[in-house]
Amino acid sequence: MLSTATFGVYAIYWFYQNWSAIRDAQAPHHGVPNAGGRVVPLWRASLAPFYGISLLAHIKRQAEAEAIPVTWNATVLGAAFFVISMMAFLPDPWWLVSVGMFAPLLPPVRTCNAINVTAEDPEDVNEDYSAANIATIIIGGLVWVLVIFSMSIKK
Repeated sequence: MLSTATFGVYAIYWFYQNWSAIRDAQAPHHGVPNAGGRVVPLWRASLAPFYGISLLAHIKRQAEAEAIPVTWNATVLGAAFFVISMMAFLPDPWWLVSVGMFAPLLPPVRTCNAINVTAEDPEDVNEDYSAANIATIIIGGLVWVLVIFSMSIKK
């Protein structure tokens, strides 16, 4: 819902959060962000379509290390994310297909949630929408109405 309402920006945020967690886990001294880690979450999130396969492969390896069953293929889902994301550059109305960029991320999101449950210090599970989430969905919905309306007007 948030990915669609934000025209994909929430997916970038999800990538950023996951790359940050990977960076922090790779730090030799826990509690010291990026202490020796080579992962720069901002760049990897900004270039999410290009780093999708890498992130999904990491998530899959982590799940398998935790004995969490994974039935999805990181390369297939990462490639699907890349292709759907690149469709944003198509002309009207074909760019609308890119709205579905969140779909290939659904299995990895479920896997991340399963990994979180097994963690020694699990993060809080975000099952509800906050006031900011609701405001974002409402504003995004209004923007979508304007986008669809403007596309329907004959030039």
